[in-house]
Order: sequence, then C-alpha cells, then structure tokens
Amino acid sequence: MPAAPCAWPAAVSPMGDALLAGPAAEARVLAAFPAVLYLQLGRHEDVLPVLAADALRLPTGMCLARRAAEICWGVSAGDVVQVGAGRVRLPQADVVAVRRLRPERVAGTGSTPVAAMVRAAASICNLRLHAPLRADCADLTRAALAGRPVHHQVARLVGAGP
Repeated sequence: MPAAPCAWPAAVSPMGDALLAGPAAEARVLAAFPAVLYLQLGRHEDVLPVLAADALRLPTGMCLARRAAEICWGVSAGDVVQVGAGRVRLPQADVVAVRRLRPERVAGTGSTPVAAMVRAAASICNLRLHAPLRADCADLTRAALAGRPVHHQVARLVGAGP
C-alpha cells in the first residue's frame, strides 16, 4: 500500500476559502513557479494561488509556512490536481487549510485613484526628461485634471521612456 502523502499546513484567505469548500474536484495547474502554484477551478476567474512563505501575499491565496526553497510542487502547467474539502492534493503532499489568514488592510491615501494617477503623471513631468517627452507628460496631466479623454496623450508616452 503506498504511503500517504505528507501534509503541509496552510493559512487560507477568507477570499479563497470558498474555492476550497465542498467536495474534492479537479483543478488545472495554470502555472508552477518556485514560490507560487496557480490552480484554476472551473470558471476562468476561479484561480487559487498556493503561496510559499516568501511569496508575494495575494488576497485570495493559500499560504504555506514553507519557503520556496523547501518546496517541490511536483506538478507543472496543464497537470490536474484535486482541490476541495479544505485541501489541495499534490503528488507528494496535501496542502491542508488549518487556519484563516487575516490579510492586512492597505492604508488608504485619502485620495481617489484618479488623483493619485494625476500626481504620478505630474511627478514624471518633473523628471529630467527630453523636452518633447516632458511636454507630452504635461499635456497628459492637464487633460486628466480637466477630465478630458487622455487616450492620445497616453499613446504618445507608451514606450517613450521612464
């Protein structure tokens, strides 16, 4: 009789919890990187990231206590694994949800995203850029501040420099 796979305890985000609920079902491996495994469950937007301890924390992730150097996922893109009943079944280990992850809230800036983008564009205008590029940045900032469409200004800047 084959040995049971070992268990890797993980913390699960409340946003990813629903993807682990219910009976075991097939999930396709979208990508396997040293620090993260992306699993697709059903619909295209139902993706469960399984994260090493040193991976970028994603709000829908299942976070292991193991670092990437300690992990061998044993799967690659296109493979199928089982997900459900609070676990992800990999060939050599079961990633088991043992606790809830409480992601830290990101502090707000007190401004709207549009205002933040306008400030970023204005700061680019202050960089030591060639005069034509600096003028394009200024045009973009003025259009955004006035609430006008910025498609043409953005098109001129894409790929033009920093």
